[in-house]
This record gives sequence, C-alpha cells and structure tokens, in this order.
Amino acid sequence: MVATGMAGSLRFSGSSITPVRFVVPKRACDCHVHVFDPGRFPFAASRTYTPESATAAQLLATHRALHISRVVIVQPSVYGTDNSCLLDAMKQYGSEARGIAVLPIEISSATLDNMERAGIRGVRINLGTAANTNLDDARRRLKSAIEQIQGRKWCVQIYAALPVIRGLSDLILASPVPVVLDHFGGAKAALGLQQPGFDKLLDSSEVRRATSRFREHIALQTSRPIIPIWCRWRGRSSKPTLTGFCGVRTGRIPTPALAASRAIFLHCFALTTLIS
Repeated sequence: MVATGMAGSLRFSGSSITPVRFVVPKRACDCHVHVFDPGRFPFAASRTYTPESATAAQLLATHRALHISRVVIVQPSVYGTDNSCLLDAMKQYGSEARGIAVLPIEISSATLDNMERAGIRGVRINLGTAANTNLDDARRRLKSAIEQIQGRKWCVQIYAALPVIRGLSDLILASPVPVVLDHFGGAKAALGLQQPGFDKLLDSSEVRRATSRFREHIALQTSRPIIPIWCRWRGRSSKPTLTGFCGVRTGRIPTPALAASRAIFLHCFALTTLIS
C-alpha cells in the first residue's frame, strides 16, 4: 500500500480524502477507530464479518492529512481477544496513541501491566456486532471487566443494543470505573426520543458515570433525525461527550453527513483534547 497525493488529496487503492480546509484544534483526537491488517495479523475464524484492510500506516497518513495528532484505537471483533494488531498499530502510531482492548476471561496482572505500558486504557465488551442480547451474559461480562481493571485508570467500553444497556443500568451507575457507551448507547435515529431504554441512557449520563460516542454512520441512517437525540443527550449530560468518525479508518469521510454535522465535528475536537 502506498499513500500518494498528500499535497492535494490522499489516495489509498482507489479511494481518496481531501485534507480539511478549516483550522483543527491542536492535539485533536480521533477517539474511536479500528485497524485491520489481515496480511500480518489474520482475522479470527469465528468472526461475523470480514472488513477491508485498513492498516496503521493508512491511519497515520489519513490523520496527518486531517491534522489529527492523537488517537484511541479500539480492538474490533474480527480479532477476538488477540490484541496483537492493536498493540502493533499503537506502536506504529507512536506516543500519542491509546488503545481499548478485548480481554479473555483469564488474564494475569503482569499482562495487564504490559498492556498499560503500551498505552491500553480500557477494555471493550462487544455485544453489538453479533447482535447478542443475552442480558445474563452481558451482566456477567460487565462484572468481569470491572473486576479485571479495578484499581487501574482504565474504562469499560460497552457496545450493545439499547435494551441491553437498560438492563445493565444498575451496574453502570454503581461502577467504580468509568463506563463508555459505544455507538451512542445503541440509540436508533429513526426511533426518536421515546424509544425504549433512551430514558435510562439519559439517567446514566446525569450521574457522570456514562459517556457516549456519537458516530457519523448513525447520522447517515436517516440523515437529520439523529440531531434531536444528540441535542437531548447534550442537554441532559454534564459529562463531555466524545465523538468518533468511522470513515476515518479507511480514509473516507462521507461528505454530505460531514457538512450536516460540521458544528458537532468541531465541538467534538475541542472535547476530545481532554483525553490523556
């Protein structure tokens, strides 16, 4: 893979991205991105999808074009609990990279210490990719993750459907570690503000335990309907809301959605400078 055209547009294997034309805040952070490098790190046989290659080198080149200097790389489900690709990507990116790992049930403190030194700052519970709505399983996994990282300055990131989030709300509110609700807590733009479980999502934000990440592809589902959900969330939450753009990982940002949410994009850059 060779990246070309940095002076104008950045091009990867037929796709391109035009560098931003506005001032990006210093130390801007992409707070959720995946790296896929099957040529060096084979995908798990148990995966539920097979993504395109999106390497650490592509990520770094894209971020340079976008004037993004920091990143949180998140372990995708296609690698299971093998965090080798994630750790390698963080090493390639440099000292401004942090990571969210997926852990096996049994893991030693020494291994966690090594991961922390490499920049890992959280663990992910991914129930959404496989559409797992088993609440007992979700509660068991959340309790296990909290126990594994307690005493560390890490967070637990949950990717699950909104009804599952509702069933986990008591554990989230009582959690001694920060909890991140991935994919905007599973809220669906088309279902509006009255969808079941959305009230629990707002309650979680009020006590400053839960924060949520608005992803651009949700806005693409129905264009503007996500905006009322975003505004209601921001009106009820006293916690900074971190925003990630899924298009960054492959060097593509859907321009219509970006134009519609440019104010949110700029707002999120200012907030994500809080990440350490």
